[in-house]
Amino acid sequence: MRTKLRKILPLIAALMLGMVTAVFAHNPGGKPDPMNASLEKVKGAEFEQSFLQQMIQYHGSGIETAKLASDHTSRAELRQFAEKMISNNKRRSIR
Repeated sequence: MRTKLRKILPLIAALMLGMVTAVFAHNPGGKPDPMNASLEKVKGAEFEQSFLQQMIQYHGSGIETAKLASDHTSRAELRQFAEKMISNNKRRSIR
């Protein structure tokens, strides 16, 4: 069972990232997301700095969402996935 879960987790993560990207890439009116639009205007070091700042914020939002899983779902696999995200983030933050 653990081996199956280890094989499936990257797929779940990729699917979730794809869905989040699809949802947030455009608003219902079909216009680009303001974050993406702001990055299209810059290049070089300015792009890199803006990109990293926005990804840090984006990643933080994902961790905050994962913290909601224990109270908002009864599906064990989603809870485990969320706990793993939080745990991995804590390990990386310590370094």
